[in-house]
Amino acid sequence: CTSVTHVLSSTTSVAVFAGGVEHAWSDGRESQRKSDAEDWEKAPQTLEKNHLATLKPNNTPKPKASCLVVMLPGFAKGPEAYVDFAKKLQARVENGPREHGGGATSGDGSIAMHLAVGSFCNGMPGLLGTEEVADILSLVQKKVEQAGLTYDKLYVCGHSAGAQIAFQSAFKYDGFIQLGATFNSKGRLRWPGRSLASFPRPTLTIVGELDGFVRYVSLADELEDIDSDNVKMSPEDLAREKAVVVLPEVNHMQLADGIVSAIALKTGRNDLPSHLTIDEAQDRYADVMADFLTANTCQNKDQDQQATQRMLQSATQTREKLSTFRELSERANLDGFLQNVQRSIGNLDKAADDVKQQQQARVNVMWHNDKMDFTYSKPRILPDGEIEVHVYPDSKRCISLGPSSQLSPTLSVKFKSQEAILSHKSFSDLSGGNLASLEQPSAVELNRRLFESVLASVPKAERERYLRDGKQLDFLDDKTDWKTGPDWVDAPIEIVPITDGGNDSNDHDASSSKKVGVRSPVLKTPMQGIPARFAGMCYMKLLSPAQAYEWIVFDSFK
Repeated sequence: CTSVTHVLSSTTSVAVFAGGVEHAWSDGRESQRKSDAEDWEKAPQTLEKNHLATLKPNNTPKPKASCLVVMLPGFAKGPEAYVDFAKKLQARVENGPREHGGGATSGDGSIAMHLAVGSFCNGMPGLLGTEEVADILSLVQKKVEQAGLTYDKLYVCGHSAGAQIAFQSAFKYDGFIQLGATFNSKGRLRWPGRSLASFPRPTLTIVGELDGFVRYVSLADELEDIDSDNVKMSPEDLAREKAVVVLPEVNHMQLADGIVSAIALKTGRNDLPSHLTIDEAQDRYADVMADFLTANTCQNKDQDQQATQRMLQSATQTREKLSTFRELSERANLDGFLQNVQRSIGNLDKAADDVKQQQQARVNVMWHNDKMDFTYSKPRILPDGEIEVHVYPDSKRCISLGPSSQLSPTLSVKFKSQEAILSHKSFSDLSGGNLASLEQPSAVELNRRLFESVLASVPKAERERYLRDGKQLDFLDDKTDWKTGPDWVDAPIEIVPITDGGNDSNDHDASSSKKVGVRSPVLKTPMQGIPARFAGMCYMKLLSPAQAYEWIVFDSFK
């Protein structure tokens, strides 16, 4: 429960909410604080003009621990957008967790929480550089000191762009909370990458399941970072100090006022719809944040352990939610996927009852991180029948609708054609059989098979949401008019809108269409009439399993 003072400067402002006293807002003329709480230090007696509050004592005993949380708004948002949430969070920390039926339990007053909300110049984090965050934090600390408030720990909390710019200052304090933002530990997002594992302070990262600005699957990179061999922490310590949470059914702006700014809309950014009210969504944010603050601040061992166990439960649920996407993204699974595609291209999977031919259809996947090396590489069939394919994960040509590109790279893959396989001596006994009469599958067919398989693996609720509300994906004829290999290498997988008549449209904006088509670039060469080193090639850019997953849970709603 709160009191409020404001301080303004030419570039920044902060609103400070002091813990431990009940608060009632007033509108109009100035009023004076009144507090008869004998167990508390005397509250400040002056309020700055036009920022009014009336206080009355809280009957809870003086807390054993206290913390100060400094919140930094997102792009084009001021402190006023976060006031309701600030009060909710403060009540949750001081009063304890909600009961299952809603409301708050009676806390024992073991933590007092003060909370300040800063304001960036012109509502634009980073406009004045990272030093602005340091200025805001200095201003808050000065104001809190002037108010006679004390605290044991200071936590920096940022929403969206506010979190990204706060990183540079947060490590100097006792903890960092980022909401609708990540460390970008693997450097796959549009802001500079930093390592969560090496960050020297307790950290909480929350991304909503329906966040339209930061896709929740990006948290898979944060889990990979803290799961590295260099991080030797128990599950409980990880949950307390490196917490990564996907918040179910919550979107990006529900932490604030639920409104996407006009500037953000003009840049093509928007949120995903949530059926939760802002109040319900903020309850979920506050629950997790309060547990993090309690676990890292409270001196009451029982409360600390209870909060840590709730954090562990949230972390475990997040790991379960991201487990399928992480598996689909693993190199070993991608190897298996590409090996199966090569077998399908040669229709060798149709010889499944012939164990000898299965053994001969060995596929070795060669990965390239350098585009030029990949361009000059050639797939081949070795004398013993092993097929060697080459792959380049192209992170510059990820599938993208608007400003948010997929995390999963487009896989450019060089296979051998069915004709080349059946012409090789290792497969000579298949060339006269039924496999020779089968047509080599197109990228259309391979993409469809893959997508249906991934859709079946997506959690039921998200699968049903995609089928009900998402842009349904159709599979268009392969694009094959490539003059050279380098032309194919530079081509993206195309995402195009589908008209009501079922045809692909000349309008390249797929974001406004209910149904969209995917078209793969394919380059094939014959066995005859060209130099042997170029013969029997089948180059394809197919949907990867992880790309299909991202489409189902995120891109289809953009």
